[in-house]
Amino acid sequence: MTHNATPEPEFPLEVPEDLFAHLPGYDPPPVTIAATLPYLRVALGFLALSLLLGLIAATHLVFPGVFAGVLGYGRIAPIATDMFLFGWLTIGLGGVLLFAVGRLGRVEVANDRLASNSLLLLAGGVLLGSGAVALGKGETRALLEYPLWADAVLLLGMAGMAVVITRTATAATKDPGPVGWYAVAASWWLVLAFLGGNIPGIDGVGGAMQIAFFRSGFTGLWLASAAVGIVYFVIPRVSARPAFAPTRLSLLGFWSLAFVWALTSPATLTFGPVPDWLETVGVVFSIGLMVPVLVIAADLALAVRGRWQVAFNDLSVRFVMLGAALFLAVPALNLMLALRASSGVVQFTDWVVGVDVVAWYGAGTAWLIAAVYRLVPELTGRVAAAGVVKRHNWLTAVGLGVWVFALLTGGVITGWTWVANANEAQIPAAGDGWFNTADAVAWLAPVKLAGFAVYAVAQLLFVAAVSGGRAAAYTTPLEVGAPQPPPDPELVLDRPVTLGRVRTGAVGLLVVVAILVWGIPYVETAGAEPTLLADTSRAIETHSIEARGLEIYIQEGCVACHTQQVRPIVTDVGLGTVSVPGDYAHDRAPLLGTMRIGPDLMHVGSRPPADDPAWVAAHLADPRAERPFSVMPSYDHLSDADLDAVAAYVTSLR
Repeated sequence: MTHNATPEPEFPLEVPEDLFAHLPGYDPPPVTIAATLPYLRVALGFLALSLLLGLIAATHLVFPGVFAGVLGYGRIAPIATDMFLFGWLTIGLGGVLLFAVGRLGRVEVANDRLASNSLLLLAGGVLLGSGAVALGKGETRALLEYPLWADAVLLLGMAGMAVVITRTATAATKDPGPVGWYAVAASWWLVLAFLGGNIPGIDGVGGAMQIAFFRSGFTGLWLASAAVGIVYFVIPRVSARPAFAPTRLSLLGFWSLAFVWALTSPATLTFGPVPDWLETVGVVFSIGLMVPVLVIAADLALAVRGRWQVAFNDLSVRFVMLGAALFLAVPALNLMLALRASSGVVQFTDWVVGVDVVAWYGAGTAWLIAAVYRLVPELTGRVAAAGVVKRHNWLTAVGLGVWVFALLTGGVITGWTWVANANEAQIPAAGDGWFNTADAVAWLAPVKLAGFAVYAVAQLLFVAAVSGGRAAAYTTPLEVGAPQPPPDPELVLDRPVTLGRVRTGAVGLLVVVAILVWGIPYVETAGAEPTLLADTSRAIETHSIEARGLEIYIQEGCVACHTQQVRPIVTDVGLGTVSVPGDYAHDRAPLLGTMRIGPDLMHVGSRPPADDPAWVAAHLADPRAERPFSVMPSYDHLSDADLDAVAAYVTSLR
């Protein structure tokens, strides 16, 4: 007997609109939120472009001689990262939150024109900022490399988006629940964190704390909060239940996630020239970060009880589960940066990148993808084939797994080579002693490239799938399926949470956190007396050749690969005197750095042969002439005068 193969269903499955009309509390789905679609289209475009640029940056670390000039790693890497964060994640999350708040609240977007103008400002800010960095007009602040005028354009777009989300949520005729909390609070946290991160004139150690504050604020207060809000929107959707009913767990998870995550910012400053008590704050709250993560996971699990089978029939749940696994991993990985015992090994290594990749390219992106797969059919009437969604999920998991494995493994190996070299009385992270580190992790560079390439191909497949697909008559609305089981009476909220209280509490929380992890320690370190080192090596005259060299150092993005700080630990033995706040009293930019893809430069001018300007200029023009293990790009596109200027600046660092 011949059996005909069952055709693979399209995704998501089509469901007649009136199928659930008999269920208690069912309301017909409202009209489509049209303002969302442009956000998603622009975000998908930035996703594709950022990954293509990321491939160029990753290729450079394997074949450093391939790209040079404006295509050098110091420029392309921050362009790709910032475009992914502000172009894909920020615009994409904002669009989904607009849709979710409007759909749950049964209202249209409060101000279509403001929503459209905000999108133009966001996209324009990303493009203008990227162009400025490519032309060497960027800054040294990690994740904030765009010049101030481009940041101002972005900030206006963020503020406009926050206003639209807030107005839409407050105009709702039905309580949007936790989705509304996260949408309103996260959008304003983004505005305030970005504003704080771009306050000009904060250099040296204060600038390093400013960067750390923005990094944790963006990741925890915006990305994690917005993504969790999206999950609260998607989970009832895939389990065919009415909108999520908030509980005490929902409220506890909401406030604890924001408060605790923001206070983990000192984790990236461990052993740095910051107050010891600030490091303790980072350790304590990095340990505590697992609490809100588990609370949120438990709350979401309770929401799906009795409907797991229905949920797993929806292919977008694969991305929800992938994001959940990565979300749970972030606190553990971040804790390794905070704890002094492990930070001494993995700080400044690829482990730092690995934590960011798990949070940004992993959890945040996976949850946003799940939402896009659910929303695009409703907005466009077209669906992606189930086979495409499965391949996308599989390739994403494999590519991300290989990429993260190579990053975390490389981080540990790098740190241990520094420790081993120091124990053998060699210079662990400079000069010819860098060969031991470069040689130990050389095999991981192509592995990282391969993993990222697979990940990038998966997302390009996703962009093509949701941009095309087949026509569908109708997709499952949100308010369908079996009613949600009543929550435990002890978990029921005594009174509803108003969005006004959420907005006020969100702003107050951010102010308190900023004062604690940035304001107070900044005041403490800003008053430090300039050291002899600051007066002799880092007090650069305005129109000197060293000043011109520093300008080129910044425009070429050298801070992306080199730190300028020596820690009081064994891995930094031989690099010079330990750094203190007063060493940076005359700095005009935050130059401490967060990564050592190349050696530390705090005292590089005191170590032969880097004390010879002629040797430094020749090394910049052809880094692999004497050190074939170097992955630094060639700067032979610079004029002889500019090479001499950079050499003068580098040799002045003693």
